[in-house]
Amino acid sequence: MSEYRLFFLTHGQKPPTGATGIMLANGGIMWIGDNGTFQVEPTFGTKTDSDPYFSATYNNRTATQDEIDEYDYILANPIPPEW
Repeated sequence: MSEYRLFFLTHGQKPPTGATGIMLANGGIMWIGDNGTFQVEPTFGTKTDSDPYFSATYNNRTATQDEIDEYDYILANPIPPEW
């Protein structure tokens, strides 16, 4: 069974495997995968000494039905590129 989760990236974090790349109006990025397989520990980009603290977990939660509906609406109504 598929699970829909929203995650919110913080300093230095890269999206987890399964991230759709679709951001909702609240700033959360949709992740879809098998139940219980969300990768809680993030991967990071290059860190320098002057970078702020990098959080060791993703800020994430189960997506609400309204958020899933918003995600589906975005997929069904893509914005054409402006040339």
